[in-house]
Amino acid sequence: MPTNTKKELLDALTRNNESPEDLEAVFYKPIVHLWEDSYKSKNKVVKCTFDELPEREFNPGYGSVVRFLKGEPIYAYTKDWIYFKVCYDDSEWISWIPRNPENVKNSITVYGDG
Repeated sequence: MPTNTKKELLDALTRNNESPEDLEAVFYKPIVHLWEDSYKSKNKVVKCTFDELPEREFNPGYGSVVRFLKGEPIYAYTKDWIYFKVCYDDSEWISWIPRNPENVKNSITVYGDG
């Protein structure tokens, strides 16, 4: 089912009992699609609010026929977490890591192990 970076970030925030109001900073890198199998990131990183995040749709399902990044790379910071775009096996989603070492506990995820 198609989604976008803003929806994925909202879902990730919700999973950590946070909301867009908890965001301290959000950055994304605009991308321009060159052709079906490639994309090019623009050089400029943009600081924005949650509401200003692009809403370019992408498919979060694995093995997609579309074999290139569709959503913009992002970093979003709250007091406790750093959220970022992950791409693995043609699937894109937002993941997160603890912002502070004392919050690591059991939050380490291994992608592609399997």
